[in-house]
Amino acid sequence: MRLLSPEGGDEPEITLKFAPFPVALPDDPELIWPRAKRENMTSDEVAITLTKIEDKFWPSKTGLQLIRDPVRRSFPEFIARVPARLLNELGLKRHYKFPEPVKVLRGDRKLG
Repeated sequence: MRLLSPEGGDEPEITLKFAPFPVALPDDPELIWPRAKRENMTSDEVAITLTKIEDKFWPSKTGLQLIRDPVRRSFPEFIARVPARLLNELGLKRHYKFPEPVKVLRGDRKLG
């Protein structure tokens, strides 16, 4: 995504960078899909964007083919199979490396 300078002068265009954004479901927090978002997007905006993309994906040719196959229409199936093109159009990225390994903390251990 490129932003034009407000004055439209000789200043160069600003290119927004991607930032890591892991996606997980509340009922399975250990299964994490690494994604990226434009650095100017909030977490709420990403959630809304993913919902919009999912709404576009299932009625698409690929989505309908998956439904005809024995694939259950669900968020994990969507997030694992959505084409990168759909994500890129709205400021997200399919695969993104985490800056460090994800550490899952268990609530049954006392810290400190």
